[in-house]
Amino acid sequence: MTATRAGEKLTLRLLLPGSLRVTVQRKAAGHRRGKRCLAGSKRHAKPCTAWLTVSNVNSDVARAGATGVVILRKRHGHALKPGSYRALVAASTVGGPTGTTRTIAFRVGKPAAPKRHRPAIRPLAIPERQRER
Repeated sequence: MTATRAGEKLTLRLLLPGSLRVTVQRKAAGHRRGKRCLAGSKRHAKPCTAWLTVSNVNSDVARAGATGVVILRKRHGHALKPGSYRALVAASTVGGPTGTTRTIAFRVGKPAAPKRHRPAIRPLAIPERQRER
């Protein structure tokens, strides 16, 4: 994955042309309910790690060879929260079956603090009366 101005560019190589589906999920604390892991915590439930779907990116035309998909840093006007994420990538041919789903883990860090403008230091203005002494 490489960073671009709009987001992260995911570069992969496909053997056959077809379609591509990328699902971005965020890691969250969860609890067990039966065999499932649900987001949120419960006092007496067993803890687990839940993955919440943040966005889906679909590409209907994916060429064979090197292909790139941009995962945006903002979805529906909201930035991705800092934390652990994973991208589930599934490719399928035009008339054939879906290939194996690959998982790519990545992290989103805190945005850098804006630089504050610091005025240049100027020498103190000394009144003319004090200069003459």
